[in-house]
Amino acid sequence: MLLKLSDKINECLARAAQAHAYAKATREPAHKEYFLNIETAWLGLIEHYRFVEQAGQFIEDLHFARASLDTAASKTGFLVIRCRNTEKHFSTGIFTDATSLAQLPQRLMLSHCPHCDTEHPWWPKDAKLVDVLPTDKPLEVQITNAAKIKSEVVRRGNGSLPDLLGALVRAAIERTDGEARAAFYIAKERELHHVIGMPEAYARFVDGFVIGPQSLACGLAAFTGQPIITRDVSEDPTWKPWLWLSNQFGYRACWSFPVEASNGKIVGTFALYFKEPREATTQDLNLAATLTRAAAQLISPMPNVHQ
Repeated sequence: MLLKLSDKINECLARAAQAHAYAKATREPAHKEYFLNIETAWLGLIEHYRFVEQAGQFIEDLHFARASLDTAASKTGFLVIRCRNTEKHFSTGIFTDATSLAQLPQRLMLSHCPHCDTEHPWWPKDAKLVDVLPTDKPLEVQITNAAKIKSEVVRRGNGSLPDLLGALVRAAIERTDGEARAAFYIAKERELHHVIGMPEAYARFVDGFVIGPQSLACGLAAFTGQPIITRDVSEDPTWKPWLWLSNQFGYRACWSFPVEASNGKIVGTFALYFKEPREATTQDLNLAATLTRAAAQLISPMPNVHQ
């Protein structure tokens, strides 16, 4: 449970929220970047205040967490936090284990809450570890049982689409030896919307990305139903209007794959981003095919989930 914030932290939160609102309202990329930088600065100041205020408590919590490792080290899952406004829990999208959680730096984090459509600040020590998808089986086994897993999660009411797709994002990162960033986007009314994987700031810029023949990356993959492999975005003329985005978030290669449901409908896309130019190998394409098949089962409507 989050501790009460000081007046100074509340003031910083208000300023950060104001900057975020300005960034969301403007359509100019340079203005967005300016206000998002201001938001980041206020959030950084919050982190400073909170660290000083809670330093003693942090040390106690760290000792307690480390003392609990012998019995909880094997537990893995998603970090969930409580919405301050609705008191409901939601996933941060971070998949980890008890050992890593205990060693996670105690810095202020920010996650979007689906319950009240607000970004909530939280501390790792206040998050809970909740198991959503099994992680002790090979990826292929998890994929084969994706529909069954989804049915059970929906029945138990303890998971969400970001939770489920988040496990696939983690699998992609692990199987590229940490060299890739991965993300899923869902298709709605000829537009793509970020679900999980990339930072919130990136998601704001690409939310509503158009699906069509004049698009690129995931927008074009969703339109054609075919993978779009861009070895180096700086060498692709179609990327010229978007190079500022790739430069800001530090990637050169962008691979986009359609997520196709069993009825042939494109329900979303999967993307891999790399810091350096990179061609896709057969192994890479097979990994993407496996993950998109699983994602299709998880995204597509599933009747009779209680059977």
